[in-house]
Amino acid sequence: MLFRSDGATYAGTTGLPFAGGVWRPDRIVRRGTFHRMIGGRLISFAIEAHLVPLAGRAGFLVALTVRNRSERRIRLEIRPRFQPGCPDAVSLTSYHWDWPPPGNPVAPVGADEWRNERVRLRFFADTDGALELGHGAEAMRRFAVLLEQPGEATSAPPDLTALEREAEQDWQRRLDDATARLPVFASDIPDLEAYWRGALTSGLVCLWDHPGFAVRPFPATLGIEGAGLVCYLWDLGGYVPHVASMLLRDTMRPLLEALLALDLSDRKSTRLNSSHSSVSRMPSSA
Repeated sequence: MLFRSDGATYAGTTGLPFAGGVWRPDRIVRRGTFHRMIGGRLISFAIEAHLVPLAGRAGFLVALTVRNRSERRIRLEIRPRFQPGCPDAVSLTSYHWDWPPPGNPVAPVGADEWRNERVRLRFFADTDGALELGHGAEAMRRFAVLLEQPGEATSAPPDLTALEREAEQDWQRRLDDATARLPVFASDIPDLEAYWRGALTSGLVCLWDHPGFAVRPFPATLGIEGAGLVCYLWDLGGYVPHVASMLLRDTMRPLLEALLALDLSDRKSTRLNSSHSSVSRMPSSA
């Protein structure tokens, strides 16, 4: 991310020291600060970035809020730099204890669009205009990238505000649905309630959802110990069976059926599509 103010350009990696952040199930929030003398005058502003995975489609959104802390009016340009990397479209059976390999590098095919043989990426910004901020004023800019199939019909540019709202509403719905079946805990012991909420959050981030999953939501070991998008028998049945039953409710039946179908002599987990051919083997080093 490049920031330009009063004729000087600064890269986000060097010009914006990290000033804290919050990790949430639905997004990552990071804060930065800019405080420099430029031409004998102080330029100071705070920035907060929200990295949000989209709901109902493949992609991410970044929402930036900038607040002017200078004693005077400033003009600020934000110039995003997008690095498309090596995306790929893979089947659900490609996700197990480890991760699928990356795809081939993409090539630009137009303004703000990149493509390889399996994925098309499109980058969007809600506006290209510069920010004019008085003392204490703040403004927001949104940027998004959508991952699509190369042959997919090109849709109109999305409403980035609506995309962020849909993602937040989707997570709120999932949180309300899950927590409605969990007990309420209260204690006068210092930090015990915070520990309980943190433990529940650790469980909620294990619940992955996608229209192609055989079990929705799918409780992935990824959120427990850092393994891949699989569900191990002992994680669900051994560590958290009671809370899992409350969180998953009707979803427990198809998940238990998939786990009961395992050949325990060499298979210990089920994958995202829960088919017999897609249960994962333990790594040879285990």
